[in-house]
Amino acid sequence: VDTVDSTAQASGASGITSFFPFFPLSLSASEIAAELTIDNTGDLEAWPVIPIAGPADSPTLRNFTTGQLLTLNRTVAAGETVTLDARPGARTALLQDGTSVYPLLTTRQWWPLRRGTNRVRLEATGSTAVTLMSVSYRRRWITV
Repeated sequence: VDTVDSTAQASGASGITSFFPFFPLSLSASEIAAELTIDNTGDLEAWPVIPIAGPADSPTLRNFTTGQLLTLNRTVAAGETVTLDARPGARTALLQDGTSVYPLLTTRQWWPLRRGTNRVRLEATGSTAVTLMSVSYRRRWITV
């Protein structure tokens, strides 16, 4: 397993900043809709950790490669952060103070980043310049 996270992110302030290529991107004053291409160059699937810094209404995270969807039916208020942790053994949805918002996930399709290219879409309405959504993961390797 890598010791450093790889990260791609979408921001309400300046669009996308990413270590990976991305297209297309649609941003308005109150919406994030970013399609990312994430290349998992590890040997195995990688499970993401997805922090969402508000404000953001009903954040939705889609992995078109796996056909899976994760949606939080909640407003993440300004100053709040919700972290969705898809790693096996974790599978949590927590506010920054540790409060679980897991019951507010309307779809619970915890998706991995498959080996190779993954098409991922991050979406939220009600965003502002301080809204930030990101996908972090650690590549995994087969060892002998």
